[in-house]
Amino acid sequence: MLLGLLAGAVHSAPGGLQTCATIEKTEDSAWPAPDGHVLLFPPAGTGGTPGVRVTRETGAPVGHEVLWAAEGEPVSLLFDCSSGDTTYRVYLGGNPSPNPATWQARGGVRLETRPRVDGNAASWDEAIALWHKADRPQGRSLVDRIHQGINPHGPSCDFLARYCGFLDIGQPGRYEFATVSDDASFLLIDGKVVASWPGRHDNRGGRRAQHSGRVRLDRGRHRIDYYNVQYGHGFSVSAAWLRPGRKHFETIPAAAFVPAARFQAQRMVAANGRAAPYFEWHALGSSKAGDLALVSVRFEARQCAGRTCRWIFDDGSEADGRRATHIFCRTALRTVTLVTSADAEPAVKLSRRVRVHPRWDQRREWPDRLFARQKNVILSRDLSEAPVADLRALFELARRVEDRPLMTKACDAGLPRVADFGREDAELFLRMGLHYQHYGVRRYEAVIPAFDAAMSLAPQESTVHARAAVHLAGFRIHTRQNPGEGRRLLDAVDPALLEEKDRRLRQIYLGDAHLTESRTRPARQAYLAAGNTVARDDLHYAVRRRARLEAAKDYLRRGEYDAAARIAREIEWETPLERLQPETGMVMIRVQLGRKEYPFAHSQCLRLLSAGIQGRHEAELRFLLVRVLNDMARVDEAAFAYRELLERHPYEEAAARAKATWGNTLGTKARSSGDRP
Repeated sequence: MLLGLLAGAVHSAPGGLQTCATIEKTEDSAWPAPDGHVLLFPPAGTGGTPGVRVTRETGAPVGHEVLWAAEGEPVSLLFDCSSGDTTYRVYLGGNPSPNPATWQARGGVRLETRPRVDGNAASWDEAIALWHKADRPQGRSLVDRIHQGINPHGPSCDFLARYCGFLDIGQPGRYEFATVSDDASFLLIDGKVVASWPGRHDNRGGRRAQHSGRVRLDRGRHRIDYYNVQYGHGFSVSAAWLRPGRKHFETIPAAAFVPAARFQAQRMVAANGRAAPYFEWHALGSSKAGDLALVSVRFEARQCAGRTCRWIFDDGSEADGRRATHIFCRTALRTVTLVTSADAEPAVKLSRRVRVHPRWDQRREWPDRLFARQKNVILSRDLSEAPVADLRALFELARRVEDRPLMTKACDAGLPRVADFGREDAELFLRMGLHYQHYGVRRYEAVIPAFDAAMSLAPQESTVHARAAVHLAGFRIHTRQNPGEGRRLLDAVDPALLEEKDRRLRQIYLGDAHLTESRTRPARQAYLAAGNTVARDDLHYAVRRRARLEAAKDYLRRGEYDAAARIAREIEWETPLERLQPETGMVMIRVQLGRKEYPFAHSQCLRLLSAGIQGRHEAELRFLLVRVLNDMARVDEAAFAYRELLERHPYEEAAARAKATWGNTLGTKARSSGDRP
């Protein structure tokens, strides 16, 4: 149980000790045991490693060891319980008491992990040198045995692990020990290497105890150490043995190790002798994508009988009740406040720093069901007061997993707060603009403000500023929202600030801008200046182009718009002059109609008509223009376009389809109003 102690004002006690926890052995714990283990939180403001003192109920000092302590994390404490007592007192927050010089922990299997440093582990000497070189631990904890496939302290890749425990040998004799591991491993008994499997490898070559050694053990306790050097992913370690008189190896069972008894806090008392409310918490699960994660944390108030409880989280969210589950959008040290109150008593405000991190012992980094629950909660949450770091992390995580609703949630909360962001966030707002114009979102009213924000945050002579200007210009041109301003933006961009892909994109958009203004010759020149990505001597390109266009049309018939769009865009990118031709353009218009990207479809129709397309292709383009305007509910314009189609191409098949489709609606309106709307 992870316990958060009282964090209000606390008076000093003798020796500077602030808080006393009464701890008791749990009913299901192993017993008797030489050592006990308890998880406690230090008082607020004591930093990473508070002073610790452990005593028996009589006040006699007890040997102890702080296994792990860090800011915002529980203190993992081992202590001597060989006296047989089942109740002890732990004082936290003051000056530590001296330990008995003769006491050393012997219970439980301890695991420490450290980030791996560069180097080989082809021998024991190299492996132990790596261990000492990587002197920054990820964490320390107790495990039940040496048989694991997950790092409980951090990512399960590129790390070093050391297990240490004591075997309780009841039958003397010759024992054989084996190691089964992914990558280098070394098993030591009483300080001597007995079994080893150095180097980089998976675990398949050791499943039959091929890497083993023998040692004679007397009755009693014997120390076992196990080291693993994990390169990349695939962590898997197991320590096995063959006992005297047995025929087969087995994983060393938990019962073979000297145990550590489990204790938990029953009562917390401040230095003034009064019990006070406190709270505990633990991670329920996480949805992790790379270095980002959504983390669900469960909080529970203690010693709050008869009091109301209100939780206040540092992202602006609040919750009521003795228990609360909160989803954090970002891993970091977070501030959580519990306010308790009762009739005729002043409210008590308890604030703690909580280290939020992924649940490392989770089997799957991305559990779909958990993410679905987390997503629903976040979508219903007001993020207007969330830290910008949370919005940044939420957007990036959602982008990585291509979750558009979550991206929109982060964008909608961040866009009104541009002033709270810094120049390093210019790229974020550029991505927001691209997101808002995506066919699955179509929040066109937010596209220009997002690109404007990116340009305002980024230095004017920066790549991000230039890219944002290009994409903003493209949006204005392709939706006909002030295309002249779009061309001016493109003219103002220094091509030297752009990478090759964006330089070509700028040149192509210049051609589109000219075409929007019915200037076909400058458009052609701009497309030619962009250059082709197809080799001039590629004699078979025309055949491949035709086959791909037929495939795109087939995708359209099946309603697979993304696949059709990808082919058309690829052809236009390879040979930009295609943007003056009707075939790829009409594929894109039909894609945009299917995806309800009406402003883009409307602009595409008008650009192609400006290119001087004639004959049946012009008739088909005018048919598509009528459809676009009608779907946009611009009925007057649709009726005029319908009349133009019939007047210009009365005998084309497209005109016959138009009559059959809109004759009773647009046809009637066109006859009653002959003027252009």
